[in-house]
Amino acid sequence: MENMNSRNQDDRIWIFCSSTELSQDTQEHLLKSVSNFLMTWNNHGNQLFGKCWIELNQILIVSLDEEKMLASGCSIDKLNRMIQQFSTEQNIHLFDRLIVFYKENEALKTTPLSHFWALRKANIVTDFTYVLDTTITNLGEWNTSKWKEFQNSWHKKMFGR
Repeated sequence: MENMNSRNQDDRIWIFCSSTELSQDTQEHLLKSVSNFLMTWNNHGNQLFGKCWIELNQILIVSLDEEKMLASGCSIDKLNRMIQQFSTEQNIHLFDRLIVFYKENEALKTTPLSHFWALRKANIVTDFTYVLDTTITNLGEWNTSKWKEFQNSWHKKMFGR
């Protein structure tokens, strides 16, 4: 895996989440497939300079150095179609926008958003429970602020208490 410090902290990122842990073979195949796609990724014929990696065995991150070339709607659609095609072929789901990652006694937990709200109502998820912010779109913010206490997260604003 590439050194995180060699990446531009201003890179734009896209986060693709799986509700289940990906096997080592699936991770390797996914990274190879996405890396191959990124070598030809372009914006109306202009090369885009993207990179990819997997975190927590469940999250694919694609970064793009937009100082060299901005992504267009078409190029983002191509990326999403490629990830969707891979997901379908491998029978995995990398577009799970309703999965919540949180820490319980330092252990990583994942749960559907509806169950997460039930955990909050039951006070199992407290203001001090760390949740992963998968809405981040900037590499620097991801590297420094991806884990937030519930009380400081978008989840709190959505939950309303």
